Amino acid sequence: MSSALKKTRKLMDEKRYKEADSIICDALSENGYNSILGSFLPFADIFLSRQTTSGFSDYRRSLNMETGEIKVEWKENSVSHCRKLFTSRADDLLVMEISAESGSVTYDVDIEPHKPDSSSSQTVLNDDVLNKNRVSYDELYKSSETKSEGNLIFYAAENSDGQDFGGVLNIIQTDGTISNTPKGITVVDAEKILILGKLFVKGRRETKWEEIKKALSWEDYRYDDLFHRHERVHRSLFNSASFQLEKSDAGMSNEELLLYAYQGETHPAMIQKMWAFGRYLFISSTGKDRPPCALYGLWCGDYNPIFCHNVSNINIQMIYSHALTGGLNEPFQSLLSYYNGLIKDSRENAAKLFGCRGIAVHGYTSPGIGLATVNVPVIMNWTAGAAWISQFFYEYYLFSGDISYLKKTAIPFMAEAALFYEDFLVEDQNGRLMFYPSVSPENSPGNYIPDDYEDLAHPLPSTINATMDIAVCKELLNNLIKCCRETDMYKDSIEKWSSMLMKLPEYELNEDSSVKEWIHPDFDDNDNHRHMAHIYPIFPGKEFRKEDNRELFEAFSRSAYKRMDIGLAAQSGWSLAYLAGVYARLKEGDKALECLDLLSRSCVMNNFMTTHNDWRHMGICLPFDAAPYQIDANMGWVTGVQEMLLFTSSERLELLPALPSKWKKGCIEDFRIPSGKISFKWNTEEGVFDSEITAEQTLETVLLLPEKFRNFTLSSENKNNVLEQTGERSYKIKMFQKSRLNISV
Repeated sequence: MSSALKKTRKLMDEKRYKEADSIICDALSENGYNSILGSFLPFADIFLSRQTTSGFSDYRRSLNMETGEIKVEWKENSVSHCRKLFTSRADDLLVMEISAESGSVTYDVDIEPHKPDSSSSQTVLNDDVLNKNRVSYDELYKSSETKSEGNLIFYAAENSDGQDFGGVLNIIQTDGTISNTPKGITVVDAEKILILGKLFVKGRRETKWEEIKKALSWEDYRYDDLFHRHERVHRSLFNSASFQLEKSDAGMSNEELLLYAYQGETHPAMIQKMWAFGRYLFISSTGKDRPPCALYGLWCGDYNPIFCHNVSNINIQMIYSHALTGGLNEPFQSLLSYYNGLIKDSRENAAKLFGCRGIAVHGYTSPGIGLATVNVPVIMNWTAGAAWISQFFYEYYLFSGDISYLKKTAIPFMAEAALFYEDFLVEDQNGRLMFYPSVSPENSPGNYIPDDYEDLAHPLPSTINATMDIAVCKELLNNLIKCCRETDMYKDSIEKWSSMLMKLPEYELNEDSSVKEWIHPDFDDNDNHRHMAHIYPIFPGKEFRKEDNRELFEAFSRSAYKRMDIGLAAQSGWSLAYLAGVYARLKEGDKALECLDLLSRSCVMNNFMTTHNDWRHMGICLPFDAAPYQIDANMGWVTGVQEMLLFTSSERLELLPALPSKWKKGCIEDFRIPSGKISFKWNTEEGVFDSEITAEQTLETVLLLPEKFRNFTLSSENKNNVLEQTGERSYKIKMFQKSRLNISV
């Protein structure tokens, strides 16, 4: 379809922007292109049925985030009952134990296809847009099979690709009796019941059942043994970093913390618990050799989910932006492996959509499917995906110091993203490079917003020179040149990339001295929107800080303030979390905390998972009929907190850059920085600050100490470390591997 790009540009040259907007999409449709995205599929429901002679009391359901164990506890006739469950990282098993203190348990155990609530399939996006090719519950139910044999329950159903998925449950009782039913097992008068489950995703059911049956044929199973093996792995991930505020150990339930938040201020215990919960959701949803964490994590009980794909115009980036600082390098690799694995499809996108070499990462992808899938202009004409994802390849190298990874994976990926720009960008009459079509996700210029504009509509996304396009291209080229000089790779291309950098358009300002979202006179800003793509150079990008260019920094600040000043009705759950990160980069800690306050009052459910918008319809967010949950705001909360406490880049390390005035006392441990890690504690009321920086490799940076403290003392046991004071709070430091730097007031 690459010829459609020429037609698009011709119409844009003639200022016929509305006609140009859909040219590429129309060409795909006219030629019969049908795209398909993968979708999450609920596995099954495990039913546990029992008879009761009296009502329950003292009910409590809890999740231990540090171990990954769920407990349900209650009393009945003065007998304490307990159900414990975890999913083993060590043995790849579902493990559940049911017990009763000084009593026995009788249960029927069964598996059936998950039947969604009739109200759960509320869609925000049109089915035709996503080209869903999904199995329905009715189809799945007809293909499902459940049977029992001895202590085992076998389950399977057929997916839309004709392959089976399913699993086996092993029911092990202590004392009592066990018997088979047509679709399950009944256990009577057992002291304890241990349930082990193992699943498969693709294959033929009979073959897979036999494989799992052998895998579950251990002679001696103990819940505690299985749990301790799992716990060691899980705990090391969860505790890779820690964060604590004063008064945060309040012992309050989720519901109590939310009631507190509804009064207007988020309790420190909720700040800390939401930070921990976001990390828990992340490490539970992905891993080094697993698909990346998507917008639902692993918790999707619907056959028609609307946000289950990997969306690269902001959502996948929000989900992963906290991980490296939080010491989660291993699960972070899932994102890199995923997009690197879609290189072939991304090359095809670049060649067949735009006639370019290199890669074009499509806005919507799912595992194994990187080709163009969502045929609407706001996604199809957006070309910044590969450059934005390249930021994560570069950042992983900074934090890991893995030079082999840099040479074999990061630089080749970044070079392919740059190669696309070499072909896609064209020079204007002034010798400046032009991005067109150019999309500022997912916004349209204010002068093209019709009176009947809907909150999710995109009346004219395809423009010229979106500020974000310029920013991510600049970031990519700068990082790539730096890496290639360090490794002596792509030497013949460095001069070409440097020339491209010089020809990129400069950022421009509006009459009110805010940054323009489009660097072109035909397009006016539209601040009534949840996306803030034009603020990219400040967040999530790290192009410059206030100390580098005060005038331009303040221009980006004004642009951020305008997004909030116009009102909250254009925001969403994720955008409030995103704004917390923006304000933290602007060193506005109180405003960043206010964003989390608003988020906690509007888009946090009792289980602390976040929704896309305000489920009460109280005007804080977009007015959707439904309030679908998605966990990018959970992850954005983690990022927002970390950004308030620490700014780190390849050249700068700033401590407490945006500390909210209400956070008088707190501490962090083992936050990661490029080439090292840092721990510190603070107490603003007592004037106490203590920090330790550990170099895991040679660490060179400019260190900026907190503004709220004075009279710092820096000391290091390694006399070879270099500490050069360059200002009242600033130092140039060079630390050698395994050395430490202590900072105190």
